[in-house]
Amino acid sequence: KLIIADQRKSATGSAEISVESNATAGKSTLPAGLTTITITNTNVTDSTLVYITPITATSNQVLYVKSKVAGESFTIAVDNPTSEDIQFNYWIIDLKQ
Repeated sequence: KLIIADQRKSATGSAEISVESNATAGKSTLPAGLTTITITNTNVTDSTLVYITPITATSNQVLYVKSKVAGESFTIAVDNPTSEDIQFNYWIIDLKQ
């Protein structure tokens, strides 16, 4: 199943941001100066794979999936904050065995 939907953003502190979505594919932005963004999404499971594709420059930072919480969210991170926003696409795939 593929769901593409709008997202809502909310700041959760000075070092991270949270986005709400029910989409299995989407686009988001890690704001300049921050190292993490949490995407709230109930499609995340223990067997979910999250693929990330940066679509803007990353200042040589690698975006990675820092954590997943089944039924709740996943967090994307970089090791060091950048001076420019990093836009990226994501795709959530649930592996069924």
